[in-house]
Amino acid sequence: MSSIETQVSETLIRITTKIPPTQIISRLQTGTTSTMTLDVAALEKELRAGMKGEVSFSDGDRGMYASDAGNYRMVPIGVVLSRDAEDVRSTH
Repeated sequence: MSSIETQVSETLIRITTKIPPTQIISRLQTGTTSTMTLDVAALEKELRAGMKGEVSFSDGDRGMYASDAGNYRMVPIGVVLSRDAEDVRSTH
């Protein structure tokens, strides 16, 4: 699934996702596109309040976690480093 992020305001981003085609109609593949608006500041505050591990939404940390050994680079909204299993459960 691919996604496109657009800055709406200082704290809001709009994410458009495209789900791969699930069916073929008349030799055409059809997928689904959806859009959601996310308050990044509220997400960061909620994550910080609910866990003991590290939460970072800084440009530097986001850039550091944006690439791996592959050819693609997806910049995350934020970076969460859980301290224990309870931190992982609290992010749901």
